[in-house]
Amino acid sequence: MGKPGFPTPLPAGGFGRAQPSQEEPRFILFVCGGAAWTAGAQCGRSIPCIETLLEGVAAPNASIVIMNITGVASVDTLVASMLIQAARAARLLGARVILTGISAEVARTLVGLGADLGAIETRATLQDGIALALKPQS
Repeated sequence: MGKPGFPTPLPAGGFGRAQPSQEEPRFILFVCGGAAWTAGAQCGRSIPCIETLLEGVAAPNASIVIMNITGVASVDTLVASMLIQAARAARLLGARVILTGISAEVARTLVGLGADLGAIETRATLQDGIALALKPQS
């Protein structure tokens, strides 16, 4: 399915199940964080990682993307832009996007930069994001 170390669609609620049903959504956990990711974003090296994310979204039944930014200590305009572009691209491919792990500092910066997160669901923790992904939509 995916490349080692990159996002792989997983059956929602079915870790370890070999064959999820067609109705069961799959989600991709996209972990962004650490100094290497931030520096990579600043140099444009995170683009292959985002491309891999989009390939995963295009896979059958990959309908939910959880973008976890717990490891992102701070953001600048470029990093914020890359996060938002990745989320928008995933939404254009039909995925529901849930952004998790936003620190108070990152939240202040995103608001200060005028980042439009209106179409992206957010949760404080990865655990809350997974719970939301597993909850049937009404």
